Amino acid sequence: LHLFVGQTVAGGILQSDGEFDVRKLYLGDLSTGNGSYSLSGSGTLTVNSEEYIGNHGTATVTQTGGTHTVSSRLYLGYESDGDGSYDLSGSGTFQSGSYGYVGYHGTGEFTQSGGTHTGGVLYLGYESDGDGTYTLSGSGILTTSSEWVGKLGPGTFTQTGGTNTTGYLYVGETSGANDSYHLSGSGILDVTPKEIGRAHV
Repeated sequence: LHLFVGQTVAGGILQSDGEFDVRKLYLGDLSTGNGSYSLSGSGTLTVNSEEYIGNHGTATVTQTGGTHTVSSRLYLGYESDGDGSYDLSGSGTFQSGSYGYVGYHGTGEFTQSGGTHTGGVLYLGYESDGDGTYTLSGSGILTTSSEWVGKLGPGTFTQTGGTNTTGYLYVGETSGANDSYHLSGSGILDVTPKEIGRAHV
């Protein structure tokens, strides 16, 4: 099952309990589409392949509870006209798969003030036309294998709270890139092994 929410016009799903299992999920598929998904309570959402939040259109996922698992790849702002955002808070648990792209060709924004987010490689601003931002605050817990704040496009990571644990952190992949990691407040950044690649935080 491939699920399209807000393919050409606005559409949304509210899930507070039960189990929902799909192969691929598209939110805001076409340029006129606007898709939203709200996950709370004890709801379980499983995407067995890729998830596109803002393929060509605009899309938002709001998770305050429940469990959301993406088995393969997560895209926020996939195409150049795509705009995708994810808001994780409360007791939500999110597994973003082997690769998470926040701003692939388009614009992506991940905001986490609570909950737990685990994943493999996390990219902010993957392609040259991609633009990705991640904001971590409150009691949010982020755990990844590696993080690229700006691959070919611009990336910004702002942490004022929570805990970010990763194996490798790269800030600024390309020459002249305007990428940054801002750490303040009660935020904890743990890079193990202790290596910061290609630029200073």
